[in-house]
Amino acid sequence: MNSIFTRAACAWLDLRVATLLAATLLSTAAWAGRPLATDDASILDSGDCQVEAWHQRTGKLREWWGMPACGAGGWELAAGKGQSDNAILQAKTVLRQLHSNGWGIGLAIATQHGMARQHAVNLPLTMSFGSDALLLHLNAGWIRQPAASGRATWSIGSEYAFAPRWSVSLESYGSRHR
Repeated sequence: MNSIFTRAACAWLDLRVATLLAATLLSTAAWAGRPLATDDASILDSGDCQVEAWHQRTGKLREWWGMPACGAGGWELAAGKGQSDNAILQAKTVLRQLHSNGWGIGLAIATQHGMARQHAVNLPLTMSFGSDALLLHLNAGWIRQPAASGRATWSIGSEYAFAPRWSVSLESYGSRHR
C-alpha cells in the first residue's frame, strides 16, 4: 500500500511541475525594475505610474509592502503601506539628468510613520558605461529616528545587461555603526 501512495504522490508532484512549467512558457511578457535598496538617479516621466512591492523582515516583524508612485511636474511622488501600521511618503527629483555614457544625480526625501518612525534624505548618483550596458549607482544619505541621533547611510549597486533581455544586479548597503 505504501508503494501506491508513493507513486500517487510522485504523480501529483509531476503534475504540479508540469503545470508550473506550462504556465511559465505560456505567460505574457512582463517588465520589472531592479529589486534593490540602492536608488538610481532617475524618475518616472510625468503621467507615468508604477507599483513597487516587497517583503520585509525587521526583527520579528514580517510584512508585505505596496508602494505606488507617479511622475508629476519633475517629481516622482510615492506613498506606501505595509501590513502593520507602517506607511511611507516619498518625493524624488532629478538634479542632473542621466545620459548614456554620462552621469546623473537625484534627491529623495522620505518619511516613515507607524511602528518604525524615521525621516531620510538620499542623494543617488548613477554613472553609465558602455552605452548603458553597465550602470553604477552610488547613494549617500542621512536617516533620523525620533528618539535617536541621525546617522549617515550609504549604498553601492550595479546593473550589467549582458544580453538584450537579461541583466544581473549586485549591491551593498548600510549605515554608520550598522
